[in-house]
Amino acid sequence: MHTIAVAPWSAARTDALPLAGQRVGLATPLGARGGDGIGYVAGLLDRAITELSGAPPRLIELGPKAGSLTSRGRFAAGIAAWQLSRRADWVLYNHVGLARAHGLVPRALALPYAVFVHGKEIWDAPLDASRRRALVDARLLVTNSQFTARKLREACPSAPLGVACPLALSEADAPGHEMSGEDRATLARCGAGYALIVGRLSSGERYKGHDQLIEAWPRVRARVPGARLVVAGGGDDLDRLRAKARAAGLAGEILFPGRVNDALLEGLFANARAFVMPSTGEGFGLVYLEAMRQALPCVGGTDDAAGEVIVDGSTGWLAPQRDIAQLANRVASLLENAELARSMGEAGRRRFERDFTFPQFRARIAAALTPVFGSRGRD
Repeated sequence: MHTIAVAPWSAARTDALPLAGQRVGLATPLGARGGDGIGYVAGLLDRAITELSGAPPRLIELGPKAGSLTSRGRFAAGIAAWQLSRRADWVLYNHVGLARAHGLVPRALALPYAVFVHGKEIWDAPLDASRRRALVDARLLVTNSQFTARKLREACPSAPLGVACPLALSEADAPGHEMSGEDRATLARCGAGYALIVGRLSSGERYKGHDQLIEAWPRVRARVPGARLVVAGGGDDLDRLRAKARAAGLAGEILFPGRVNDALLEGLFANARAFVMPSTGEGFGLVYLEAMRQALPCVGGTDDAAGEVIVDGSTGWLAPQRDIAQLANRVASLLENAELARSMGEAGRRRFERDFTFPQFRARIAAALTPVFGSRGRD
């Protein structure tokens, strides 16, 4: 299923801003410049609301010490204060867990609110009563993909229908970092023309396809002698995956540079032949966009939102994670055919530029928010 493209929104006059005059509260786990996917979305939302309303949102975050009672208490108190003092017209929560704090204020005094739903927070475990209530009471639920919207409907049928708002990359994060000498040495060890997977290597998140790629690699090498896989990322599962590659006799063909900085990651994308992440749990998959921006074809899974980003047979391939033979075939087809990889990569870059840059995200979030909140504060 492909994402529906929305024509870029732009406003020549301030009074044409669809959320003009709105005082928006943005609540997020990591603030507007967080280090993971949820934090990145916070930055997109912050900028989009600023440009759509003419003023930055009032930001409140659950800080890095999120497990402490003090941090949670201050966050909850801030949410309550927002509502009781009417310092915002409505609130946008960048995680359903945070929206639970909204219920601290009696319904008669509570502000209307929306929740941005990322995926894993609704399908990793059954929803508890407080999260279910936070979803049901929301005026609007925005999801990062149609896949997440469907999973949300399955998890909480009584909640409002989710409105899909596919993500994007900001032009401010385009490649251009300077590599250190150590980065260049690591990149040289990896070589060029390899398959690349990027992601956290966590024992609690073994859904991205690392194990299946290792299992598929002997088949890939049977078709493409010397084929290499570069596994970028750190985490508590790194040693296990390295040991698995060694046990399979693939220590020289599957390389683990560990956690990488932005500069080295750009270099790894630039030197790769294809990006491969046959995941089963992506609510969207921002890393596919990073690869497409650098004209890399992508191999994704068939059981999550990858099909809304990757156009099967055009910008890359989709393969069931559990089908090792098909996965190996899809990866090998790109490693053995540079022209096919180049053609698919260029198609992916065109798709990225057409559908997944910030103006497209801004248009989509405006289309979601304006019908619900656009008239508030101007009545």
